[in-house]
Amino acid sequence: MASAFDPLLARLLTHDSTDEAGSLSGLLAGAASVYLWGSSRATVNSVLYALARRIDPEFTWLHVRDATPRAVDQLLAKGIPSPRANSVVVRPEALIPGPRMKIASLSWMVSFGERPEELDQLRAFLALPPPLQEVVGRPVPQGFPRILAIPNSDRLAALFAERMEMLAALARVLKESGVSILAAQSERDGPLRDLFDYAFQVRVDDLRSWRDGNLVCERTPSVTASGAGVSLPLRRLSWMADVLDAATALDSL
Repeated sequence: MASAFDPLLARLLTHDSTDEAGSLSGLLAGAASVYLWGSSRATVNSVLYALARRIDPEFTWLHVRDATPRAVDQLLAKGIPSPRANSVVVRPEALIPGPRMKIASLSWMVSFGERPEELDQLRAFLALPPPLQEVVGRPVPQGFPRILAIPNSDRLAALFAERMEMLAALARVLKESGVSILAAQSERDGPLRDLFDYAFQVRVDDLRSWRDGNLVCERTPSVTASGAGVSLPLRRLSWMADVLDAATALDSL
């Protein structure tokens, strides 16, 4: 089974009730990315929040708004129950990268002794949208990823529909900067699934029945969209129970 060779999936299999926020930081090496999907938007977003908190207790929750958010979105965006999380609310168009500055235009900012690769990194950073510059600039312990959690990533589908090269370049810059993207989408697995290092499917009918659901985790790319993976009963993942319970209580009001 893939989990025997993958430390992250093997750790998830342990169902360790003693795991705390940040306990998976060292396992998500190389700024690996995770794609979560399922038919219940509220449950997928809640699992995304719990996973992001478990990897990086000060993660950034990028709340893309193109409409009035539902109650469960508001709960998670407020940083409950992880007050150290940084919630950023943006409109979709605010995530379009700016133009890359020419090397000559950077001469007033850096010394002439800078190496070409460092100048290229600076160019890429300056082209990032301001919300993403904040994510890249957040200090973390050496070797640990900066987590950027994006709920409702389907709200960006129209924005990047004709900008796939731009989206790929943006993801590459973030990964090279040590940022791990955790993106969640409801209803379908989506065409970008195999661009992520892991795919997690949240199999549950609705948020109220989350204890009967499962989290199917796998390394990508996979031969099929529903390829074989490690299936974890949600009720045994104690590290996400408080988030799901809190979201369920609010969503039922």
